[in-house]
Amino acid sequence: FFFGTMSFWHGLGLCFLLVIHSAVGDVCDDHLHVVHDITYVDTGGSGMPVLLLHGARFTHKTWCEVGTVKTLVDSGRRVIAVDLPGFGETRGRRGLPEEQKIKWMMQFMEHLKVSKAVIVAPSMSGTFALPLLFHEPQLFIGYVGVAAVIGEVSPEVLRQVKVPTLLVHGQR
Repeated sequence: FFFGTMSFWHGLGLCFLLVIHSAVGDVCDDHLHVVHDITYVDTGGSGMPVLLLHGARFTHKTWCEVGTVKTLVDSGRRVIAVDLPGFGETRGRRGLPEEQKIKWMMQFMEHLKVSKAVIVAPSMSGTFALPLLFHEPQLFIGYVGVAAVIGEVSPEVLRQVKVPTLLVHGQR
């Protein structure tokens, strides 16, 4: 599914950022934070915030290793890549109920003083991003779901979302 115009996504610099970089580390290592048992990279700056979530088998480090953080920073974005509760180096338990996922995401964004962001949510992290998208759409500039777990949400319900949305899904 693709919601929003291609020029909108191009303007964000988010048209298919599947970039592999050999230069890994510096941007992420220089901007690594651990606050309240939450591990995340925040590059800071005044550019549009892009919040990168991760799948069940990955962490914030994945975005660093494949070069996505560096690419987005180079295009002028503020990049935040977080380890979700119970994953990577963030403490907490996995499998939070939906209400607690919404609360966790809102508190994290509030801590970062991010009032609007593009949120990229692959796989399992769709269970964090989508409830927030439905309950707090004002927090989103755009939503990119990459094979995101969407539960029982039908395409008709997704079409009601007013936030520019790009859903990428494929087969093996």
